[in-house]
Amino acid sequence: MPNCRVCRTHDRGRRLPERDWTFVPGPVRGYSIFQKAHNRHVKCLKIVRQLSGGATDASPFPDLADVQFLSFSTERAIMVSGFEEVEGARYYQGWYIVWD
Repeated sequence: MPNCRVCRTHDRGRRLPERDWTFVPGPVRGYSIFQKAHNRHVKCLKIVRQLSGGATDASPFPDLADVQFLSFSTERAIMVSGFEEVEGARYYQGWYIVWD
């Protein structure tokens, strides 16, 4: 999803009012990792910051793991949920992704 903006709908598991949503530019990339503790693959999303020379910069948000698609509109946006790991703890999180 190259031409998009992303915002987090929660802060450490607590829902944020829409007026407090802060959008950052994408792109968003999906990937899958094998989670040994659960003996399964987990879908993840990350915001990619490409620098010159092929290097990448830190993402503005932690990666979203165990992604579930909640709503989808090809003309407008997508809402996904999962969890983020922040300071060693897992927090419920939603990402609202809007296409530019």
